[in-house]
Amino acid sequence: MKRCPRLMGYNPCDILSPNINTLLDNGVAECNIASALCSMPLTFVTSPDKFKVNVEEAKEMGFDPSKPIFMAALFAMSGISKPTFKSKIEAFKKFGWTEEEVSEAFHRYPKFMLVSKDKSMVTMDFLVNKMGFPSSVIVKRPRILEMSMENRIVPRGLFAIDLLSKGVIKCINVQPLLGTTDRLFVEKFINRHKAEASQLLKLYHEKLDLSKNWRLIHWWKTIIVLIVERACFLIWRTDSWLKVMEQSVNPGVRRLVVLGAGSNRVDGISRLPTFSASYSA
Repeated sequence: MKRCPRLMGYNPCDILSPNINTLLDNGVAECNIASALCSMPLTFVTSPDKFKVNVEEAKEMGFDPSKPIFMAALFAMSGISKPTFKSKIEAFKKFGWTEEEVSEAFHRYPKFMLVSKDKSMVTMDFLVNKMGFPSSVIVKRPRILEMSMENRIVPRGLFAIDLLSKGVIKCINVQPLLGTTDRLFVEKFINRHKAEASQLLKLYHEKLDLSKNWRLIHWWKTIIVLIVERACFLIWRTDSWLKVMEQSVNPGVRRLVVLGAGSNRVDGISRLPTFSASYSA
């Protein structure tokens, strides 16, 4: 009930019971239903008629009712409208995905479609255009789109680029870079290089500090003014998030002034830290 207080407002006989019976009639195991009630209760807050349609559509898409992922697919389908679903497919196509690849990603991890389109596009932009990963890599690991840009993707990505440029590592693989815990990441990318470990750790913390400055910035809905001494860089809402990042790492940038789109109201001012010289291997 903590996950979905709305359930308290529904008569179980009107919503829960019919939907659970629909699942049982379609071969969904009781243990999978119980697990979904605990972890994804919003799946069941759907009218019985609409719920039956979702179940049939999930089966038509190739999801097996006997597998736990069937419930994840229903959860995703209950949380997004068909027009929004289609608009996200078109957005992913801009990064080279085909409809078949969108379907593959959805079958691997249905919940990725619940990530906002803005967040998904910012993440794709960074991974594909800045990091140089083929977009097909994200098809295989769509869970990445849920990860925090601020706390994981950006700091780890920028850190890995520095390591690559300095010859500390020879290539960047997305799974060890983004799919590991903080402890394993530090072990693999920092501690294993014993002679350089202290400098590498310092460099990584610099990337973390840099990334945290983006809490004030809503990349797709604001105008961002970067003040560099006496000059101003204007970055408009149509510019990519990558351009914002590239301007901010300019050594001359000291502050970010965030203005609301279409107004002169200041939404925030952030002072950027002054970093020491990057480590050279």
